Amino acid sequence: MTKKTITIVAAAVATIGLGYAAGASTNNSAQEAAHYAATHPVVAPTPMPTATVTKTAPAKPAPTVSTTTTVSVATVPQACLDALDNADQGFTYASQIITAAGEFDVATMNAVTEKVTALAPKYNANKAACRAAGGQ
Repeated sequence: MTKKTITIVAAAVATIGLGYAAGASTNNSAQEAAHYAATHPVVAPTPMPTATVTKTAPAKPAPTVSTTTTVSVATVPQACLDALDNADQGFTYASQIITAAGEFDVATMNAVTEKVTALAPKYNANKAACRAAGGQ
């Protein structure tokens, strides 16, 4: 078949098909209507799938609980802190005297001894006040 023949055949088929459809629609014969219904079954549409969405309610916040705690903190009396500072200074002086003695530096030993002599009454006063504050 040539292209021209195919075109003529297609046109004839289309014309016959349209004629049949037109005749079937205008013919009120119950028999033809039944035949058409039998040869052209009605297909029910396929139902669309459904989706279920579950939403979880937000959690309720925990209740706020407030507590008050009272803590007693012992404070160190200032006299005790001063006595510790005096003792630290006394150890520094002792180290200086030992170093000077190892070098046979009598002048430094005498100068540091004067500092220790001046520090001793302050240390003793702070030590006594610290013990009194502590109940001893």
